[in-house]
Amino acid sequence: MLRKTSGLLSKSSKLRCIVKNIATSVAFFLLISFCKAQNLNPNPGFEEVHVCPTGLRQLELAKHWFGANAGTPELFHNCGLKASISPKSGDGMAGVIFLSEIGSSLEYLQVELIDTLLEGEEYEFSLYIRLSENSLIGMNKVGAFFGRIGLYSNLWIRFQNHPQLVFEQMADQSHSWQKLHAKYIAKGGEKFITIGNYFAKHFITEKIVNTAAKSRTSCYYIDLLFGQRTICSS
Repeated sequence: MLRKTSGLLSKSSKLRCIVKNIATSVAFFLLISFCKAQNLNPNPGFEEVHVCPTGLRQLELAKHWFGANAGTPELFHNCGLKASISPKSGDGMAGVIFLSEIGSSLEYLQVELIDTLLEGEEYEFSLYIRLSENSLIGMNKVGAFFGRIGLYSNLWIRFQNHPQLVFEQMADQSHSWQKLHAKYIAKGGEKFITIGNYFAKHFITEKIVNTAAKSRTSCYYIDLLFGQRTICSS
């Protein structure tokens, strides 16, 4: 009787072990599948457009994207208005002013995220950036503000909001694309991200890049914005 009981217990333990391993494998598979599909930024490369851009100041023609103040970011797309450089990938990219001789003449890129951010979860955001060849100065501290609603002003101003995520890297490359990345622990409920310059000049590090440029206005090309929970990138 003891031998039979021992054998049954052994088989039961093996069965529980097999079931546990299957459950773990399924959970891991579901997590990987979820992560692969979960870029929180819709239309991250400005590929999808309502209609092709025909001139400047037409960012809103890119699906999901819009400006936040009276500034007028550009949409460049191979189906219409093209820039002097090619996008990092695909057919589209944005153009935006992050630094200006007139301090308030700045522009922002804004989009509603696919999902609301979860409280206490860590997220990683990245983008590709390239300084316009006609810009004199590169800068650091490109910021991203997260909110339950988007920022809005009908004035051409620099927002006074404190960005929760700051790309500290110096964005000074005009001959190649540069990847900026940073992490953010969510407060919970954030649904919009607004990217731009939130800092007064004395908080920013500037670097002269193109001495032939006549204007201190710094225009950047932006492409391939990506955001996901850190657990998905580990």
